[in-house]
Amino acid sequence: MSQAKDGGTANGAEFAAAVGSDRAPGSRSSGIRAATDSSPQETCLRGSRAMAGKKKSSKSMSYTQRIAQVATVGMPAPVQQVATSKLGSRLLLLLIPILIATGVITVSFSGGIPSVTFNRDRAQAVGRELGADAMRAAERVRQANDPTYR
Repeated sequence: MSQAKDGGTANGAEFAAAVGSDRAPGSRSSGIRAATDSSPQETCLRGSRAMAGKKKSSKSMSYTQRIAQVATVGMPAPVQQVATSKLGSRLLLLLIPILIATGVITVSFSGGIPSVTFNRDRAQAVGRELGADAMRAAERVRQANDPTYR
């Protein structure tokens, strides 16, 4: 309920009648009239979108999120939430194949159920190899004396 100018309270129907609306209370349409049918709290929550066009739903999932959702079936809810987030799903689809190709993660099937194992020693070895490659690349850049690189 909102406070009327004369000190009383006015509901949506009374307010619509006061402003001369011919629509039923609570009905929505575009433009300024839509803001007059809602309570002050609703108008405040909508903010500047009261007159804007229809916004794309933020709940729509991308293809990578849908793939991640299917891939994480049966996993705990927190893991699924992270894997199906916008960033998590992209990282999942980029990193998992790389980790499998490098041997850090191995997938084996027994009885039709996949079993995933993480090889910590291989992960450390890959990390050392990448660090050594980065150092060699930095040294080549320094030897080239290219002024664009520091």
